[in-house]
Amino acid sequence: MKVYLSLTALKPDTPVLTHAVDISAYFSDTDPFIGFQAASSAYGADFAILSWSFESIAPATCPEDTLAPSGALHAYPNLIWPPNNKMVNVNLSGYVMDEMSIAREGDEIGISSAYLLIDDTDQIILLDDTTDLLDANGHFSVDIEVKASKGAEYMIELYASDTKPDEPNSGIVDKTFIRVPHNIDGGY
Repeated sequence: MKVYLSLTALKPDTPVLTHAVDISAYFSDTDPFIGFQAASSAYGADFAILSWSFESIAPATCPEDTLAPSGALHAYPNLIWPPNNKMVNVNLSGYVMDEMSIAREGDEIGISSAYLLIDDTDQIILLDDTTDLLDANGHFSVDIEVKASKGAEYMIELYASDTKPDEPNSGIVDKTFIRVPHNIDGGY
């Protein structure tokens, strides 16, 4: 809101070298502007408000939320050697968030659901109505086991949905691979 003031000196014969104006504005939930008080002085001279007006500026709005959440997914190790057909522990870590939902709603990470999909078959729920494996910043870390079979490749995908999008915008956020090469040179 912009407030315009026109001041007049109560003692017109007092020279005005500098002056300061203190304005206190009053707002309420139902009224955009109730009123204000102003005090001004210039080396002992008092001023009165001759006239005032204000210009209301529309509140800022967020653009439409049509983008899917963002994030990252990492697997460690992502290259397994030797291919001995044993089960190997792999850590999957990363983060997921939706900046537009955060800006619009003040939500912690702006995500309503998130999961990992391993080779289009196994699912690890990161966030839903009953599970929450995400920290306050949307970071996660889970361990899985994969078989060290010669030439195996495991695809891991991170999916997420944001809170109250303007258009449905859930989907894949990131993906990574875990590979078991045929030979030590990394050939598949």
